Amino acid sequence: MAEITRRDFFTGAGALGAVTAVGTIGGINVVKVADASPAASTAGDGETAAAAIPTEVPTDATLELDMDYDAAKKPNGFTDPVRLITDIPAEELDRLLQEESEVTEDYTTPSGKVIPALYVRVRNRFNRLGIGMGSLADEETGWDTIMDNFDEDEAEVYLKAPLFGWFSAADYANQNRADKDEAAQMLDKLASHSIIVSTTRGGVKYYALMAPLWGMWEMNMDKFDEDWCTTFNSSLGADFPLAATNCVRPVCHIVPVSPDVVDGDMAPYTNWRDTINNAEKFALSPCQCRLERDILGTATCTPEEHDRESCISMGEAAEYFIERGIGREITKEEALEKVEGNVKKGMVVEQLFSKKCEVLCQCHSDCCKLLSTYYALGGTGNMMQNISFYELQYDVDTCIKCGACVDQCPMKAITLDPDKGCTMAPQCVRCGQCATVCPVSARSLRAKDTTLELPDDMIDDYHEYSRLRMAEGYIQDFVPGKNA
Repeated sequence: MAEITRRDFFTGAGALGAVTAVGTIGGINVVKVADASPAASTAGDGETAAAAIPTEVPTDATLELDMDYDAAKKPNGFTDPVRLITDIPAEELDRLLQEESEVTEDYTTPSGKVIPALYVRVRNRFNRLGIGMGSLADEETGWDTIMDNFDEDEAEVYLKAPLFGWFSAADYANQNRADKDEAAQMLDKLASHSIIVSTTRGGVKYYALMAPLWGMWEMNMDKFDEDWCTTFNSSLGADFPLAATNCVRPVCHIVPVSPDVVDGDMAPYTNWRDTINNAEKFALSPCQCRLERDILGTATCTPEEHDRESCISMGEAAEYFIERGIGREITKEEALEKVEGNVKKGMVVEQLFSKKCEVLCQCHSDCCKLLSTYYALGGTGNMMQNISFYELQYDVDTCIKCGACVDQCPMKAITLDPDKGCTMAPQCVRCGQCATVCPVSARSLRAKDTTLELPDDMIDDYHEYSRLRMAEGYIQDFVPGKNA
């Protein structure tokens, strides 16, 4: 089986390059997570729970898990994504997440570059949050974006902050026996360049550590130049794209482009108009994926084809975007008009995977890092069945084989046989664009009977994703002398 390199992955994620096969990466053999989880229901003590976690990073892009949705269903009717893959209690996964490897010695790369132990620790911690940075770090470049964005004082503050959840300067000071005012000053400094996020509630400022994606990368778009983008991308591990496709649930979920394409009732939290109408404040920013492509000279669409300014943040996130200067305030009516216009241009509507939905994007497979990765990997990965809360219905007898859906599909997932009708490829994300152009209503979306429960907000989303990655073996700390 052929080897796939980090260049292959980022070509796929960034420019629709072909990914043909997956084998061994960096000397680490393929591990099928299905062999190691779900864990035995007796996994209650620490040693047993840890033993249920794969000890090598999964590298199989075609991995499928046997997920029992009924067994993972909660009393409220929604499915718990973590319970789909493991019986390890959430509290035990949290303990494992908090138990970072002790790193006391610097790491010297093969070329002789010295990475201080402090930055190795920061990368390990950064990799434990949300979708992470990838555990298979490049020996030479894996620490560059950490060292470029954290000075040593900031790194120390970051390492002492709570891994999950919101906290105030007073909380931080009490936990670390520090001066409250000095803590607030350092935390504000970190928030000023999007290493942590901040918000004000009831006159008190709160902070939370920001994941690499969705988070630090997007919210540093004011720094985007060729060097910044290249450094960030080269710091991501070779397994990073797989964490976005093999972790049961997506980074963002796809919602129908219009209620008109839905047959029956809509699933909860999937009507983008309701999402906007229920929010209070809005900011419009450039699409970070298209901005990066324009900077790197890899754009495959023009601004006329796909709007460059299409990232809509809402509520507290909008306030942060505006405060940071990476978004301009717009009205609710302008937000609705923006999405409607991009839907007419054939784009997919994506929402962050949370009930609160702080950010809503309009994307396409030729310009979105997530969608282009799904395309490049041929729709493989166990999260693809949960990318949408809908199933696509296709009535081949009603279909007149006109081909309108083939041209409209933003994922290039439909092929037409004039005699047999349409075939949908696995990278179909059930956006509903095909249904908007079908002249005989042969295509529609229907809400699934079983859907995943969404976390409350982006910070809760980080926590859930971390638990999933820990359970599947995607979090492996780098320890100088052990890994190198």
